[in-house]
Amino acid sequence: MTRKNIYFNNALQATADFLARETFPKGVTPLVIRDIYGRIRIALEHGKREKHQALADRLAVKIASLGAFAGDKEKAVLFPDDFFDPDSVLGNPDILDFYLPGSDMPLRLLDRQIVGQDWLRPTHSQPKIPRIVFFGLKGGVGRSTAMAMLAYDLARTGKRVLLIDFDLESPGLSGLLLPPDRFADFGMVDWFIEDAVGQGDAVFDRKSLPRSLR
Repeated sequence: MTRKNIYFNNALQATADFLARETFPKGVTPLVIRDIYGRIRIALEHGKREKHQALADRLAVKIASLGAFAGDKEKAVLFPDDFFDPDSVLGNPDILDFYLPGSDMPLRLLDRQIVGQDWLRPTHSQPKIPRIVFFGLKGGVGRSTAMAMLAYDLARTGKRVLLIDFDLESPGLSGLLLPPDRFADFGMVDWFIEDAVGQGDAVFDRKSLPRSLR
């Protein structure tokens, strides 16, 4: 029987599913660590290998079922003693309580990305601002339209809403929300191209300014 492939966009869901079926000792909390390739390992906070080896073995088998997105076989399950500086990982401010669709159980997640995630952190001087992300691996499924409608509905109720379109190739929010005379002349892909030949600053000065304001 051929095993069904696990892909990036469902690896976290598969991880949440097997964690939800597992029983953890009191005080032992699983932290999902995902590296820059999307591969998953699990750290057991406050756990000790000599006491929880059976649990680690069960989790290692489950992690292996993630296929290409399973972490290092020998270190798929980690304990505090496995880290040189446990607090820098287990107490990392980038850890998120990640709620998957259809689940009311938070998944503690640490994404080990190349760049920092400072923008996700709440500051002490400002209230925590809700952020909603619409994402997907396929174009043309209605993300921009859904985001625009949600933003419109929130604005109607008096909320202040900021929309950021990170689709570098084909951003669509301007066409949904702005009149033609306020479209930007350039986008991020234009900037990458022009910056490669030394004209990045000129494009940057113009790319987000509507024609009517120049």
